Amino acid sequence: MPNGGGLDFMQLLDKLDYFEMKRGDRFFMDEKLKERIDGIILSDIGIDPATIDADKPIRDQISLDSMQFVSLIAKLEIELDVELPIAIMQVNTLREFYGAIQQALRERN
Repeated sequence: MPNGGGLDFMQLLDKLDYFEMKRGDRFFMDEKLKERIDGIILSDIGIDPATIDADKPIRDQISLDSMQFVSLIAKLEIELDVELPIAIMQVNTLREFYGAIQQALRERN
């Protein structure tokens, strides 16, 4: 039930994507941020993230060499104005990738 004309809890959840990282950390990612990251991925490597299963290893689903991945990381850092940790090179799934970006953005603020 909305209070004061704002969003109620269920409406708020509809506006957020839920992600759970491998180590069990839970957090919410704003849909606009996810769309922005997805747009950067699509423009940089030409693959629509919607076609990737977020819970399966990325490298099993797409052919991406290390130089392409480094280029993608650099573009994300520039576009999102954030320094991503070197550990992002070790992520296994798209869900972990989103999580690492979200964590870096949280730590920046």
